[in-house]
Amino acid sequence: QSVVSKWFDNAGIKGGSGHSGRRSYANRLAIKGVDVEHIAELLRHSDDRYHNVTYEYIDPDMRLLTRATKELFDV
Repeated sequence: QSVVSKWFDNAGIKGGSGHSGRRSYANRLAIKGVDVEHIAELLRHSDDRYHNVTYEYIDPDMRLLTRATKELFDV
C-alpha cells in the first residue's frame, strides 16, 4: 500500500489514490477558473509529451461548460 493510499485510508476516504487525488486537484483548479496551461504546470505536465494528459485529468463539469458558454456569448 502506498503512502498516499494510507493517507486516504486514515482520512476515511475509501478508494482514494495518488491518481484520484491529482484528478480532484486538477478539477478543483479548473472549476475555480485556473487555465489548463497553469494546471499542466502544477501537475508537472508542462513537458510537451505530457501536456495533453492534463485534459484527461479534467472532467467535463456543468459549471465549467456554463461559464465557457457565457464567456463565448458575453451573456
